[in-house]
Parts: sequence; structure tokens; C-alpha cells
Amino acid sequence: KIYTATILNNGQFALGTSRGGIVILDKYGKTQFILNKENGLINNNVLSLFNDKQGNLWAGTDNGISCIQLFYPFTYLYPDENMGGTAYSAIKKGRNFYFGTVNGLYKHTAEENGRLAKSKASLIPSTEGQVWQVQSFGNEIWVGHHLGAFVFNENEKPRHILKNTGAWLFKEIPGVKDKLLCGSYNGIYLLENKNNTWNPLGKLSRFDESARIIIPESNHSFWIAHPYRGIFNLRLDESDFFSSSVTYLNTKQKLPSNNGNSVYSIYNQAVFTTENGIYKYDPIQRSFFPYTLLNQVFGTSTKVKTLVEGFDGDIWFAQGDEVGYLVRSRERSDSMVFKKKMIPFLKNKLVGGFEFIYPYQKDKVLFGTDKGFLFYDMKIQNQYPENILLRHFSFDKNLNAATFEYVLPYLSQSLNIQYAIKLEGFDKAWRPWTKDNKMTYSNLPPASYRFLVKARIEGIKSWKPLSFSF
Repeated sequence: KIYTATILNNGQFALGTSRGGIVILDKYGKTQFILNKENGLINNNVLSLFNDKQGNLWAGTDNGISCIQLFYPFTYLYPDENMGGTAYSAIKKGRNFYFGTVNGLYKHTAEENGRLAKSKASLIPSTEGQVWQVQSFGNEIWVGHHLGAFVFNENEKPRHILKNTGAWLFKEIPGVKDKLLCGSYNGIYLLENKNNTWNPLGKLSRFDESARIIIPESNHSFWIAHPYRGIFNLRLDESDFFSSSVTYLNTKQKLPSNNGNSVYSIYNQAVFTTENGIYKYDPIQRSFFPYTLLNQVFGTSTKVKTLVEGFDGDIWFAQGDEVGYLVRSRERSDSMVFKKKMIPFLKNKLVGGFEFIYPYQKDKVLFGTDKGFLFYDMKIQNQYPENILLRHFSFDKNLNAATFEYVLPYLSQSLNIQYAIKLEGFDKAWRPWTKDNKMTYSNLPPASYRFLVKARIEGIKSWKPLSFSF
């Protein structure tokens, strides 16, 4: 039974039902998706609906109020449903997504329009447990798992090929077919495909450390980073991979510390993040040196935790507890210039130490959080509120005290909004930015005053001051 209905800002319809939650229809009457208790609605008995200026749909239900941000660039997906496990890795292959979580590997097929309208995904058999990495080479999907390495073709059952240790990730060897390197808990294993069947050939000698971070430098050279050991360089011997050499690099080669180092590939170059800035390696001098270009953007006081190359030369990053991306300037052809853009919504949301950022299309990015995956559609623009509102003003005649309550009505960013205030006739300058939205001035002498409050979301947008005279 339909209790209520409303027209949405984009011309679609929302129907509130007595038992089935909210049904969203397009303008032709085709069901787009259904919102209910399974995917976040507080109650399935919807009594009233209201569509606000920012595109949010408010639902009055039998058990409280739900606010649905229908036209918001971020969408959560929990492939393991109610478990809501930590999300570590994902890939998109055709219309299929494969999600690696703490509870196993899940498959989700997108609709023809590319949307993942349903929240339910299916568990891939035999992959229950901790999945660290899911990757794709050719037609095959590789899974780095706490129980070892798995490989399978789509619609086939995974085969468990490395069983004696946990597997982190896999790397192709440029110019070498039918062989892969597998970074494991206790070293690097060589895998071989013979007669269309993959098997481990053994572990490379001279390296017994955990190999969770591996970046290729050239055809037969790889960088390995260990958070508590330093940096290693692996050089494969073309005639005998098992006789490969490993060089240990640390503070003697001008790394600022042996701890907290990692390595990433940006523009086909190895880039090293440390506790004191970003470095590159000079093979002639055999030492590391500060990477001035990126240090000018990031500084050296807060550690950069991950770097991922996106489309059009953009670089996604996590630094400290913040997430954002660098836009490569189109104006300078002779050199690289970056503009830093922050995404406040993602602050403190990525998994510490396992930050996962996956730009899978030009305007779509997937993030791993401690409770499922987060999709970001960059084409959906935020509907910003127009003005700051003065919610309340009161004056205590006994104390000559004026109290102000003010707010920028922006629900999705309420935790990131900062305010600065100034009482003309009393304050000599603007007070520092703070998240507080209430202020009391006491013992005011008789005079005419003007209260000013401005708002901002740091690095994103600022609003002109609200003025109130008394």
C-alpha cells in the first residue's frame, strides 16, 4: 500500500509504502531502486516524504526520521551484507566487481547503466576469510589471501595454489610469459603456468621478509618496502631467478629513517614515501634524495600513506587522516605543476596502514573503509546551501550578555564545517576558525553592535558572512 509520494528534484518519483520502504521510479514509471531496512532506512513503514533544496529525501516513518542523500557523490556498499567487514581491495572486470574483505571475496554484477543498485553480492566459494588483494592478469583473477594464493577464471571455482604461507599480492615480470612473483608473509615466491595450470616453483633465496609492497622499476628490477625494515631492491637473474640478488637500503643511503617507508609507482617511476617527506633514488649516486616537486605540495611534516595514479595524470593520495588528489596543470607543458584538492568527507575513513584507493573510471573512484566500500562519483556535484542561518539570538539584561546560535545547513558536511566570528564594536579582529556554532558575549557596555559569522569547508568552499545588528 502506498501512503505518500513526492516528485524529486530530477523529475523522478519517490513512493512511500506501508511495508516495503521507499520505491524510486524514473519519469516513465520504471523502478530505479528500493530503499528499506536492509540498506539503511530506519523503518519500512513510510508515512511522509519531503524533498529539500539540496536534493535530500526526508522520510517520516513509524520509528523516526531517515534522511536519504539521493544525489550525493558518495555511496556505501557492503558486499558481505550485515557483517560490514573491513574492505581491503577490489577490481572491476567488465560488468563484474570483485570485492576483497576481511570475510572473503565477493562478486557483484552491475546493471547495464553501470550502477550497483542492489547491496547484495555473492561470496566466491573457498575464499572465506581474510582477503588482502584481488588482481587481474589476462582472463584470470588472482587473490592474495591469509591462507595463501588463489587463482580462477570468471565463473570457475578458485584453485588454491600456494598453501604454506599467506599471500599479499602478485606482480608480472616484464618480458616473461607464464610466470608471476607472489609477495608472501615470508618472502617472494615464483609461480609458473604450465599446461594452463599454475603452480609454485619455490621461494626466491636471500629474502625472507614479509613482501606486502612491491613495485617494478625495470624489466628485472623490483623495489620492496617493509614498514619496519627499510627498502630492498630485488634484481632478477634472467638465467636463474632463484639466484637473484637483494640489496638492503637504509639510512646509509640517506633514507631519513628505517621505519615508516613505502614505495609507489607514479608516472612509471618509483617514488618513496617516508616519515619526513617523499624521496626518489639516484642509481648513480646510490642514494635517496628528496623529491622536491611533491614535497612542495605535501610538505614533510605529515606522512603520505599512499599514492595512486589516476586518469589524466591525477594523483590520488592519503596523507595523515585526510584524502584527496592532485590535479596536474594543463597550462604548463614544460614542467609539472599540481593543484591539491581535498575531500573532507573521506577524513578518517580509510583503513589505517591498508589505504585502498581505486580510480576505475575517469570520474569514478572506489575506497576501502573499515565498514565496506565507498563509491565516489565525481560527476555528481554537491548542492551547497546558499547562506548561513542565525538560529537563535538572546540577550540577558542582568549580565549584559548576548548569545548567538548559527549554522550552515549542510547535513552531509556538518562535521567539517568551520566558523569564524567577529563582534564589531567589541572584537578587534576575527576570532580563529572553530567548529563551534554558539557564542556568548558577556558584560557588553551600552553601544551599537554588529555580529558577523562566516563559514568554510577547508580547501573546498567558503561562504560570505551573515550580519546581525543590535
